Amino acid sequence: NYIVIIDGQHRIKAAMDCNYPADKIRLALPGDSSLDTMTILLALNNECFKWTGNSYLRAAYIRHPESKDLAYMNSLASEGFPLSTVSWIVTLGTSVNQQHLNKYIATSGIVVGANIEMAKLFLKNARQVGFSDKYLKKRYLIEGLAKFIKGDNIDSETIFNKLLSLDINDVSVLESIRNCPTSVYAYLNDKWFNEDSQNI
Repeated sequence: NYIVIIDGQHRIKAAMDCNYPADKIRLALPGDSSLDTMTILLALNNECFKWTGNSYLRAAYIRHPESKDLAYMNSLASEGFPLSTVSWIVTLGTSVNQQHLNKYIATSGIVVGANIEMAKLFLKNARQVGFSDKYLKKRYLIEGLAKFIKGDNIDSETIFNKLLSLDINDVSVLESIRNCPTSVYAYLNDKWFNEDSQNI
């Protein structure tokens, strides 16, 4: 048996330095004392500083280390991908967000509807043709590609493999498009599916 001091260790140390009797020191747990240590730690850490989206993702992964989806998403966050971009890469939408993750941090079993294999294919092919991680972290490309998959009902594997047909000039043009996934979609639609542009 041992006690982990989460906060206030300087007070405990000062009391011990002054030979204050250990049996007189009282430790308090926040809220419901039936909560497990992990839940208490997560709650305390959330109250000590403002969490970012990636903080919620990390906490969900710590809480559910068995989740392969969360492991992969956490690895992207560790590379500097913001939570909003991670969500687009793994779900082609915004379903993985702070509210979603916060709801599941303290519960067992998390299902995020992620397609990790397709996410890996997207990043592999995008990097292979020369897209920088700096650009990929902005999510313009994945949002533009999602318009083909969700709007035009073209399967994601087909669309992600079409990335391999892009050359360095295409990459340069696409990386110059800012804040407009619709323009990314329009450029790629013209290149991939417009017969006139293919015959030039």
